This record gives sequence, C-alpha cells and structure tokens, in this order.
Amino acid sequence: MNPAIPSLLLLLACAAPAAVSAGPAPGAVDPAVVRQIDAHLQFLASDDLGGRETGTLQGLVTGQYVAAAFREAGLQPAGEDGWFQRYPLETNWLVKDQARLVLAAGGGEAALVLGRDWAVRGYASTGFDLSAGLVFAGHGISAPEKGVDHYAGLDVTGRFVVVLDGRPAGRDDLRQFGHWRAKREAAREHGAAGLLSLVADDNPAASEQFEDLLDAADHPSTSMPPPPDAAPRAWPVVSLRGAAAGAALAACGLDVAAERAARAAGDAAIAPGRALQGTLQLVAPVRSERIDGYNVIGRIPGSDPALAHEAVFFTAHMDHIGTLRDGRVNNGADDNASGTTALMVAAAELVRRPAPRRSIVFMAVSGEEKGLLGSEWWCEHPTMPLADVVADINIDMVGRNDPDAIGATPSPQHDDHNTLVTRAVELAPQAGLRVTWTAPAAGDDLVDNYYHRSDHYNFAAKGIPVVFFFSGLHEDYHRPSDDVEKIDREKIARVVQLVSALALDTANADGRPEKVGR
Repeated sequence: MNPAIPSLLLLLACAAPAAVSAGPAPGAVDPAVVRQIDAHLQFLASDDLGGRETGTLQGLVTGQYVAAAFREAGLQPAGEDGWFQRYPLETNWLVKDQARLVLAAGGGEAALVLGRDWAVRGYASTGFDLSAGLVFAGHGISAPEKGVDHYAGLDVTGRFVVVLDGRPAGRDDLRQFGHWRAKREAAREHGAAGLLSLVADDNPAASEQFEDLLDAADHPSTSMPPPPDAAPRAWPVVSLRGAAAGAALAACGLDVAAERAARAAGDAAIAPGRALQGTLQLVAPVRSERIDGYNVIGRIPGSDPALAHEAVFFTAHMDHIGTLRDGRVNNGADDNASGTTALMVAAAELVRRPAPRRSIVFMAVSGEEKGLLGSEWWCEHPTMPLADVVADINIDMVGRNDPDAIGATPSPQHDDHNTLVTRAVELAPQAGLRVTWTAPAAGDDLVDNYYHRSDHYNFAAKGIPVVFFFSGLHEDYHRPSDDVEKIDREKIARVVQLVSALALDTANADGRPEKVGR
C-alpha cells in the first residue's frame, strides 16, 4: 500500500506557523516557535488519534501528519516509498476465555482466574500450552558485577523461575536489574521455561504494572514476525497477584510473605533460591494477524561533495500505547508527542539554514512502545549504508520536569560515552539548558539506566555514536493524564535549539564523533 497524505492532514501541518530563523539571544524563546510547537502537540496528543498505537489507522494518520510537516518544511523524502519505510508486523490477540493457569502440588490443584489473579505477556503468535516445574530465585536478579546473583547454585533449566517483584531493600544500584525485562532476560539466559513474577498487593507501582498488563490483554501484542526458519519467539512472563500467590505457592513449599519480610529486613541468611514442589500449567491460545508499521524519513542533503553521502540522524518515536479498556485515551503528550514535535520543528528550522556539509536525516519511528521495532527495522534494513551514518541524536520525553535541564546518556561513566555527548554539554548553555546525567525528575535516577529503552539503542548496537535526550519520568508516564496542558512548550523550544545546534555542528565538523568510553 502507498500511504497517501490526505489534503486535510497537509492543511493541519501547514496550520502551524513557520519557525523563525536564528537571531534571538542564547536561551531566548521565539513566540512563533512556541506557537508551532503548540499546534503540533494539540494534534498529536488529541483524543482523535487514540493514543497513536502502532499498526492502527490512527498510527498511520500520525505518520501521514509527520510526512506532511516534513514536506511543508522543505525536506526531501528519504524513505523507500516516498517519505515512508514500511515494515512487517504481526498482531497477536490473547484468546482470554480459553486461557488458564493451574498450580498443582501435593495432590491438589489451584486454578487461578485470568485478570483477577494473573496476567501474561510474551505469547507472540504461537501462544502457550506447557507444563513445567518451579524454582524460586529470590528477586530473580543476575548481576555478578554488582555482587548479586540469585541464580547461583540453581538449576532452572526447563522450569518456571518464581521471583519477587522489585529489588532487594537498599539496593538502588540494582534498579535496572529489577525491571521485569531484565529479569526475563536473566531467566531465559539460564534456560528457564518461563518467569512467574509475584506482585505484592501493597506495592502501588507493581499493582499499577499489573493493571497495565490487563489493559494490554485487551490490545494486540505487536511484534515483528520471525523468519520462517526461526525458533518461536513466545516465552512466558506471568504476573501473579499477592493473595493468589500466597495461597497457591504455600502448597509448593514457598512462604511468600516470609520471603518478602526477610528480604525487606536485609536478612543475608536467607538462601537466594531453591527448587519448589509441584508444577505450573499455562494455556494461552492466540489469534494472530499480519499488519504493517511505518517509519517516516526526510532529509536535508549535504553540500560538501566529499561528505554529502554521510548523514547525521535525528530520531524520535511518534507512537504511543493506545486506549484503555474503559475508553480513556493515552494521549502521550510527553511520551513522545514532545520529541516528535521537536523533530518536526527542528526540521523546519534547519532547512532554512545554509546547507550543511553532511546530510541530516530526520526519522520519526513507530513501534518504539512495542520494543523499539521501527528503529530495529531501519538498522537491519537501512535506507542508506550504515557506514555512512556518523551519529544518531534521539529525543524522547523532553517536555516536562526541570525547565532548565535536560538529561542525557551515555554519560562519562558509560562505556559508550562519546564526543557527540561532550559537544552537547558545551552547546547546551547557548540554548538556556544544562545537560545532566540524572533525569531531572529524580536526583539519583541515572539516565544511563534508560540507555536501552529508546531508539538510539539500535543505532548504538551497530557501533554508531549516539546521544539520547530525556527529561525523566513523572506521575503521568504511560497514563491517560499525560496531556498537553502539562507540557512546557518553552522547554521544548530550548531543546529544539540545542538539538538543532548539535546536528548542524556534527554535520559541519571535519571529523566524525568518536567514542571516548570511560
């Protein structure tokens, strides 16, 4: 299909006042730019776009809007089909009325109720029909470099790993290892058949994540279809609520409350794990469908015959997480209408500047919320040689928190620290900003903890220097309350100044950004 750009969308993109070129004092905000930012935000974060979920009609309309803005700015199309790069997806719906979870131990069975007691993710296109034994592995953290390995001495091969949510008391340094994705990878790497995460009823964050998982079951799980000869991607992560977990696992020889209390008290004498009695049976059938996702790509061609084939990439994800079961829309004004808006406004600004020596490529990706899928596809199926990509500047959630600060990664403590980042630190004061290594929302929340969670990561995996600008989480993250009224438009304008200056500086430099490491 060739995605057409309806004239209405073109008018909407054109309705935003054109950005005014450079001239104001460092850090000054041009009112015309603020109005343009507001116009883009109002459209992208509107209820009419239904949360901009990848693979939906609203997701495609979002891409068409961005393409219209790129065309109006004067960029050249740089996709495979005009402005667009299409990539394959599969949507997988859990057949909820046929799903069941049964814990069998001591001659008895506990049949748990989907939605009330448990939820599941990771079913891909094949779903699950499996039965396996159980091993308790504490918090399920494998971080030998931090002196913590809850898999030490355990054989979890072919079994479900039972883990407590969160991380050990007083170990803020294990934040990234306490995330469910990190626990999933640890369990998979140790050969487990699946992960059973125990959700504490008195843990608001964990309970909210459980509710999010229930909402996700009313939407398709979206992923890239595996190649025909590839192994199945399905691998189960089951969340089990506290009351149900305590009763069901007691018969398996696990006192969940006692284990939690001991670890909360920092009792080092508690063994990290052990095999449990009984088996867990999981049945989760799936209905699957093939669809398409889209990246939107435009460019400013370079002017130097020796360097024009090289490019500085500028990325932001345009998708969000859709609509809740009760009809409330996750508008994603900060995540990531703010970054997508900055991408479009920066394009409109830079296209009026003298042509850079290297090309600058602007790419709005989809599928970020589904696992960085759009950027993964581009990096595996690039529209230009990867060797010619000198850097990626990625912006995600830049419209909230401290108005004068922007978080960045990779920091000087990160192995991938590079001269692109050091140059950003030098340029930031000209935009009235300071670059911090902690997310401005929380003093000790290192932005390096989010290094793997946005689209720059796929570029970094190819050895390309990256910088990720991020203003930190807030109480509205992945909630319907992430609305335009809470966005700091002037901060976005300053972020546009910074990223535009950095892109232009990198495109005009004699040499490429280089990794400096620690």
